[in-house]
Amino acid sequence: MAACENYLDIDADPQRVWDFISDFGNWGKPLGIKSPLAANPDLNYTFRLPEGSVPGVDAWVVMSQDPDTYGTMRRGSREKPLAWRILEWTPLNAIALGTERAGWFAKYTAAIAFTMEPLGQLSTRVGFASDLDSPGGLMMQLLYPQSRLQKKAEEQAKAVLARLKEELNP
Repeated sequence: MAACENYLDIDADPQRVWDFISDFGNWGKPLGIKSPLAANPDLNYTFRLPEGSVPGVDAWVVMSQDPDTYGTMRRGSREKPLAWRILEWTPLNAIALGTERAGWFAKYTAAIAFTMEPLGQLSTRVGFASDLDSPGGLMMQLLYPQSRLQKKAEEQAKAVLARLKEELNP
């Protein structure tokens, strides 16, 4: 299991933080959240609710590669969109998404979450956590050793929180 959790205090009121985090359109380019197994660090992703969906527990969020980064890839190597189920949706407190993929090449379950804790009227402690569990499959064990996955998860958590702080405290 590759799991990590980081926290950062942001000078913004909890409502402003929630409004930004609860908009899945911000999870892609502004925050830079990546696929748990993204091999190419230049790829960007978009997150969106399917048309007509309402955010909440058991709703689905689709993560797909940002078309602007297709040029950085070999032809035919685009990833399929990945569906994430909303596991927790507590306004002004937490959002958690989970997904799983099973196949001969890649088999895993993953989760990403934001938590928020008001520190006063104009300050919020934000946590970002990610977890990649049970990586398996023939090639997964060779290409993604646990130490590499752990390092990537920690780097992503720090980067996501730093970008969130930049967005909310320009």
